[in-house]
Amino acid sequence: MTRKHIRIVGDLAEDYRSSFFYLDQLAEGYLLQGDTQQALDTYGQAAEQIAPWFPDCVRAREDKALAEAVLSAMQDSRARYRSGEVDEREAELWGFHWGWQGIRCSTWMGQPDLVFEVLLTEGIPTEQIYINMFPWDGAVLRADPRFRKLVLESGLLDYWRQWGWPDYCESEGDSFRCD
Repeated sequence: MTRKHIRIVGDLAEDYRSSFFYLDQLAEGYLLQGDTQQALDTYGQAAEQIAPWFPDCVRAREDKALAEAVLSAMQDSRARYRSGEVDEREAELWGFHWGWQGIRCSTWMGQPDLVFEVLLTEGIPTEQIYINMFPWDGAVLRADPRFRKLVLESGLLDYWRQWGWPDYCESEGDSFRCD
């Protein structure tokens, strides 16, 4: 169903269909269905916007032996970006695509410390911080005490009480709990 809806949107907006966001969402749909190879093929259509370590990160979801090398490559890439040792193109990609890919990769590898470090120190807009807390496979983030703190400090709990609860969280007395 996810892939079907993504394809419908792509059919309605032709230039959207060729965008990185469309391909990324389509690949996420394949991952949700457990089709890693189709996800990798889809990401391959946007290879110029994919971090060199990201395909191995996708593979590491199933092959945990890859995880250490992937995390090391990702952290090395981020360190080069932060120290200004990257060219203009790589800096631009880190500013959006690769930063997001680092967040997803860290989530998949069960590394909430790295996710929160990136989200809370890289100047990421608030709305993108919260978007990154609610991926379908992000329970490791929502279980972290920093997530609870963000929800309480942001007023999100009051919002949920007024407008409804997200799929992964629910009311628990005066507080809340998430998957």
